[in-house]
Amino acid sequence: MTGEPVGVRYRYRVTELAGERVLVIDSDIPDNAPADLKEGLGRRQIVNGGGLCPCGARMVLPNREARRVAARAGTPIAVTIEHERGCAALLPGYVRLTMPDLPTEPKDSDDLRWSR
Repeated sequence: MTGEPVGVRYRYRVTELAGERVLVIDSDIPDNAPADLKEGLGRRQIVNGGGLCPCGARMVLPNREARRVAARAGTPIAVTIEHERGCAALLPGYVRLTMPDLPTEPKDSDDLRWSR
């Protein structure tokens, strides 16, 4: 089943997680999105805020050496988030249609389009 693409606004922000500087990509949940897309984006927001996804996924920091290298370079670290297979946060059945390149600096928002 395919439908019209759904535009999702997202924002980059730099924050701290366990004392480490991290880059987080937050998505606004559009009112016109299908319920399963809303659920998936909502779960991503929970984890991006430092919480635990209903599937048990959470942010995992890289090892200490990688964190030290990033700190010396003044760059954000990349975290790992591994959702369970079938978790709505993986947006099963959706295909990312567009995704602008990551900026070198955090910015207010860009468009990300998803479709079934």
